[in-house]
Amino acid sequence: MQVGRAYFVAFVACSVFLTDAKVVQVTDDNWSIIQEGEWMVKFYAPWCPACKAIAPVWTEFSTQDKVLGIQVGEVDVSASPGLSGRFLVTSLPTFYHVRNGEFRVYTGSRGKDDFTGYIAHGRYEELTPVPAWKAPNSIIMTVVSLIFQLSMKVRHFHLLMTTEYGFPAWSVYGFFAVCTVSMGLILGMILVFITDCICPTKRPTRPLESGTAPEDEQEEEPISKTKDKDEDEEEETQDQPTPAADETTDQSGDTSLRKRKTETETTDDKN
Repeated sequence: MQVGRAYFVAFVACSVFLTDAKVVQVTDDNWSIIQEGEWMVKFYAPWCPACKAIAPVWTEFSTQDKVLGIQVGEVDVSASPGLSGRFLVTSLPTFYHVRNGEFRVYTGSRGKDDFTGYIAHGRYEELTPVPAWKAPNSIIMTVVSLIFQLSMKVRHFHLLMTTEYGFPAWSVYGFFAVCTVSMGLILGMILVFITDCICPTKRPTRPLESGTAPEDEQEEEPISKTKDKDEDEEEETQDQPTPAADETTDQSGDTSLRKRKTETETTDDKN
């Protein structure tokens, strides 16, 4: 009887313990919920031995969420690779403390009392929050998260093509290489187009090497030539004598010639 009663009490205790345990599963889709309120989040993987060892402690700690006024969550990095990139998880398990959008990496001991004291005594205030540019909700880390998600999709595609469809590995790698080169060319063309729109190239101001001037200069050339011709004509007009002066000069010249002829004839008659 006593043994059966002991088993019953243990069963009830375990049931209550599991009922009070409220570990929220955080994924790529709902991770924004941890930005509101106060959270303790664990990053783990099912194949990680250290993660398996600390799992009971984390579950027991989650029963204190109401007492501490926090919520306890965990992230399976194998199922949500984007979050491992967004939070820069380099080792497992990794623990984060989040309070009103401020992110801090927990580096203390990993016992239940240690987690509880960290929150109850406000020890997180002694730690410096993650910089704004490095915060999981920043633009930079969002891009990193997308890259991690893309890498996992590429990995799944490779496994699908090689295992289920039987394609050789070299053909799949060749397909990835062609896609990479094509994407590089497309991005290069887009960057060139954007650059031309922002900083368009200017037309050359000097004549071209073939000897032909640009259209703008060819259009302006007749105007400049007309001005030069007008100036030359004005100068020639100023240099030429007036018609009245020319006639006077011609008449005076004829008169002097007649006088000379008359004097010459008179001299000859006398002789």
